[in-house]
Amino acid sequence: MDPSPALKQYVVDKLEKLEKYMVKPEEIHVIMDVEKIRHSIEIVILANGSRITGKEVSEDMYSSIDLVADKDKHILKKRV
Repeated sequence: MDPSPALKQYVVDKLEKLEKYMVKPEEIHVIMDVEKIRHSIEIVILANGSRITGKEVSEDMYSSIDLVADKDKHILKKRV
């Protein structure tokens, strides 16, 4: 999907909040997909010498972003 500028900014804002748990992210890949009412997002973070992948699906893309950001935050906090 081609995200709107507001959606892109929302993802950037969420990822910036995760930066405090990383030494320096080497790469971050964000994959968004919409199939009828299924809004999915996958975020792959390469940082701190490891790969963290989170994927969530909901009926709203903003909710999916929130869910995957919370999941990635939890994973990163455990590794710090």
